[in-house]
Amino acid sequence: MKHEDSVRHPAIKDREEEVALYAAIIEHAQAGIGIIQDGYIIFANPYLTHAFGYREGEILGEKARRFIHPDDYSKVKKKAAEMLAGLHRTPYEYRLLTKRGDYRHVMEVVTSITYQRRPAVLTSTIDVTELREAERHLNEARDVLLLTERLAAVGSLAAGVTHEILNPLNIIAVYLQMMEDPELKPEEREFMIATCRRQVERIVKITKDLNQFARVHEHTMEELDAEELMESVLSLMAVPLRHGQVEVVRKYERPFPPLRADRNAIGQVMINIISNAIEAMAEKERKILEIGIKESKEGGKRGVRLTFSDNGPGIPVDQRERIFDPFYTTKEVGKGTGMGLAVAYGIVKEHGGEIKVEGNSMGGATFIVDLPVGDKREGR
Repeated sequence: MKHEDSVRHPAIKDREEEVALYAAIIEHAQAGIGIIQDGYIIFANPYLTHAFGYREGEILGEKARRFIHPDDYSKVKKKAAEMLAGLHRTPYEYRLLTKRGDYRHVMEVVTSITYQRRPAVLTSTIDVTELREAERHLNEARDVLLLTERLAAVGSLAAGVTHEILNPLNIIAVYLQMMEDPELKPEEREFMIATCRRQVERIVKITKDLNQFARVHEHTMEELDAEELMESVLSLMAVPLRHGQVEVVRKYERPFPPLRADRNAIGQVMINIISNAIEAMAEKERKILEIGIKESKEGGKRGVRLTFSDNGPGIPVDQRERIFDPFYTTKEVGKGTGMGLAVAYGIVKEHGGEIKVEGNSMGGATFIVDLPVGDKREGR
């Protein structure tokens, strides 16, 4: 056993071997290792020089500040000081100047050391530029997906909205014709005028809701009343709900705090889940959709819980983990892309929330969306 251990972990026999080992580690490390003393770079390993286009020794003796993006310097100074004081160990990110004159994104940690009997700072740096580029492309792809999903929803809702507008227009047209009767009593005329006014207000609300949802805009975080937003979505979906003969049961448990969220994005989540429920209940004779809103304290954090419970066939336990995967669908070919719930999942996660699906007492599925009151991001 001792022989095997010595093979696996050969002992360093002398100081010369130890120095050679450390030199090999520093020479071949796939991370930038440097030493800064009195603000000057006094050591840089090959990765730190070559990865950023410099020749060996070219950055030695230079002020470290010269290589930090001017907009990042105050942040780097603060984060490095906190790390050296032992307040945190989380790597910080900044932009580092290359020989070509452009900047690359790096992550760095620093440690206090003694070099030549004087205090110094040991830096460990890795290049994350490609990672940031990949994230940027991913965000762009996600934005395109969200826009495509929204436009698809707008197209679907537009036909229903048109139908919703025609009803009040017909009422207005009939009452206007009746008001031409010279023998109409004043109280009857007053009633018809009031009715027409209400129908106009109804048309304005319907078109305003659709316009607000369809509008392409930058992500905007604002305080939202969950009930008001839910009612706006239900108003937009009145026709598909009515055509599907879906009975909507509201279970709003006030008081609950206002959300800080992107109105259109969370509206998209609601529409996608409700649309999924309507399709799931297609074969049911009686279709019930229970929608709940209440305050939640998941993990000790105050937030708002939205629930959508249908009495469809439900989702098997072994499929519940995959239901939010892109392109995963239980629908027949040609009846949806399987992106609706994946989009909803992405939006909820982006808001710092959680979304999951469970069974319910009606035999169907319950989608649970927990959204925090506070927001992790103030915009993009």
